Amino acid sequence: MKPVSAMQMAAFFFSFFGRTTRREYIMGMAIIILVQTAIVLPILPRNIEAVLDSLPAGTELTEDMALDVVTTAVNITVGQVWVPAILITIMTVVIAARRFQDFGVHGLAAVLLLIPIVNILAMLALAIIPGTAGPNRYGPQVRYV
Repeated sequence: MKPVSAMQMAAFFFSFFGRTTRREYIMGMAIIILVQTAIVLPILPRNIEAVLDSLPAGTELTEDMALDVVTTAVNITVGQVWVPAILITIMTVVIAARRFQDFGVHGLAAVLLLIPIVNILAMLALAIIPGTAGPNRYGPQVRYV
């Protein structure tokens, strides 16, 4: 496997043109999940600790309160990582658009990934459904990775 240039990676994550194979889609989504994890993992525990520290001294933590603490910490974390979250969403939609185009469906179908529950089904379909063999109206099979 030959090295991938920065321009090829940028095209892979930010270009709507062409097609993406199942393997490329799965690899791209794995990279996105790793990046998301690397961004959120160091921040979330600090936010949980900060929320716990903000509770009045001597407060006994109940199960309901623990859920509230985690929910509050997650909300704070989302507020802190909104710029990377937007970029990650764009990258996900771009890869999905090219994957839809690989089996002949217009790339606008990628907006399905923005609908809760439907997004899980769409992502599974993108990983499972094989692309059109040979060229289709969206071009020849292009390999970015």
